[in-house]
Amino acid sequence: MNVFSQSALALFMGSALLLVTPAFSQELSDPSGTSTPKKAQAGTDIQWVETQASVKGRSFPDRAASVAAELDAGVLLKVMETSPGTRPFHRVQVASGFTAWVHGKYVTPTGNASVLTISGDRLNMRPMASSGPDSMALPDRLMLGTRVELFSRMDESLPLAKDWVQIWAPTGSTLWVEASETNVRLDHAAAAGEFAKAARVMPKSATKAKATAKAKNVQKPDPAMTAVKPGAQRALTEADALYDATMAKAGADGATWIAVQQAYSKVLTLTGPMTPMALMAARQAERCGLHAELATLGGDMTEREEARRVRIAQLLDEKRTREMARTPDWGRFDGRGWVESVETSGEATRWYIWWAGERRVELISGDGRYDLANYVGYQVGIAGAMRRDYSAPTLEFDELLPLLDVRRVEVIAGGRRRR
Repeated sequence: MNVFSQSALALFMGSALLLVTPAFSQELSDPSGTSTPKKAQAGTDIQWVETQASVKGRSFPDRAASVAAELDAGVLLKVMETSPGTRPFHRVQVASGFTAWVHGKYVTPTGNASVLTISGDRLNMRPMASSGPDSMALPDRLMLGTRVELFSRMDESLPLAKDWVQIWAPTGSTLWVEASETNVRLDHAAAAGEFAKAARVMPKSATKAKATAKAKNVQKPDPAMTAVKPGAQRALTEADALYDATMAKAGADGATWIAVQQAYSKVLTLTGPMTPMALMAARQAERCGLHAELATLGGDMTEREEARRVRIAQLLDEKRTREMARTPDWGRFDGRGWVESVETSGEATRWYIWWAGERRVELISGDGRYDLANYVGYQVGIAGAMRRDYSAPTLEFDELLPLLDVRRVEVIAGGRRRR
């Protein structure tokens, strides 16, 4: 190629570049300070998006997931994360909020007919009034004590504890939306201001809104269900001491165990059935009954009685195994193991004890005396009070580990993580 041809080619390429560059730069920026919407793409650091048209908010990142909300065009969404794959979804917060369903068994009325308190821990929110496979739980869980705004009831003729309740999901709750159905907002400061301005606020007093008017039939809890009479704590302490003494005896008879069971039954007469103290006393009374029946079946037994004795022994062993699992050193400490922190999006940091490769006990410092962050990576022995018993997972709840309120910490070893 001669020099003339090379010069001509260079001139042609330069002209083409001048034609293309302005259009390209205008797509990426706008002198006015507002960005031109851009399609959401996986793998990019996207903070804000707007819905293109009517968009379905889903319970998990898949088109087959349950639909929890229908979002109109132009709704501003805060992106918390983006799923991988060729068809990505954004997990988003909605400033104006969205509704979800919880079972009435796990909510408690307040002095405001528009507001309820969550009485279960890590409670699932669902897109429909059902716990079936067509109503898979939303990404977030409701913590014990969370206050939520009532929207409606499924059937007001039913007691609250037997009805499904529709609530406004608390601030910070999330849905999944398909990324291809949104436009990216690059003006982060402006988007943040708009989002804050549109945020739904929990009502502070009863309103006449249609959504809250249906709450007039919500039943207030019976004070007798949560009352604790004087002497209840002392009665529980005495029953526990009697239980420990009887356990220490070799071959305690059925009558002795019945006496211990009656001690726990006394506790139940001094406290309402919905209190943690009552739940603990009822559990111990049941255990005493098993011990009494096991002792009564001693001596000559038929084959059927022998089978029953073995089954009771298995039940007692299972109870003991669960208790020992959650407190590896039952005698000296109420909990022992390696402390680890777990951070979950939208939730406060949670602290756990790990032992033998398994998560055993959740920790709190109720009086704020201990900063548990200082013990991460250390093996500790903890003395404290059990605030919650173990609960197996159900359709409505995740597994709940025992909750230990720390009163004293003893560092046993350090310098490495759990296990």
